[in-house]
Amino acid sequence: MILNIVWVTLLLALIIWLNTFLISYSDTIRDMLSRFGYVSMFILAVVSGFNFILPIPVIGFYPLFAELGFAPFLIVLVLSLGMTLGNSIGYMVGHMGKDIVRMKSGVRVRKLFDKLYTRHQVLPFFLLFFYTAFVPLPNELLVIPMALAGYRFRSMGILLFLGNFLFNIIGAFGIMSIISLL
Repeated sequence: MILNIVWVTLLLALIIWLNTFLISYSDTIRDMLSRFGYVSMFILAVVSGFNFILPIPVIGFYPLFAELGFAPFLIVLVLSLGMTLGNSIGYMVGHMGKDIVRMKSGVRVRKLFDKLYTRHQVLPFFLLFFYTAFVPLPNELLVIPMALAGYRFRSMGILLFLGNFLFNIIGAFGIMSIISLL
C-alpha cells in the first residue's frame, strides 16, 4: 500500500516536472508538437495506450498541449482514440495467444476460459469500463485475458473508448487543478 502511494506520488511529480520543463525550456519539443499537432498527440497516446511500453499516462501532458493552443475537447478526444488503439494492440496480443494457451496448457485451462465466457458474458464488460475509467494501471491487465477468453473486440472497443475518455477528462481536470495550486 505504501509502495503504491510512493509510486503514484513519484509519477505525479515526474509528470509535473516534465510539463514545467517542456513548457518552459524545451523549444524543440514545443515546436515539434506544434508542427505535428494532433498527429503527434495521437501517436503518443497509442504508445501510452499500450501501457507496457510507456507506463506514463499521456493525459499528464494536457497542460503542455493546452499551453500550445490546442482545443481542450479535441485533446481529450484524440488522446482517447489513440489510447483505445493502443489497447487494441493488447487485445491482438491476447487474441493471437489464445490458440497457443489452449494448445499448450491443456484441457484444464481451456475449461476455465470456456466457463468464464459462458457464465459471465456481461460482467467483464462492466469491469472493463470502470477499470479503464478509474484505475491508472495498464488496461491490458483486463484486455488480454478477455481476448484469451474469446470476447470480441467490437464489443470491448466502445467501452474502452468511453472509459479512456472519462479517464482523460478526470486526468485533465486533475492535473490542471494540481498545477494551478503550485
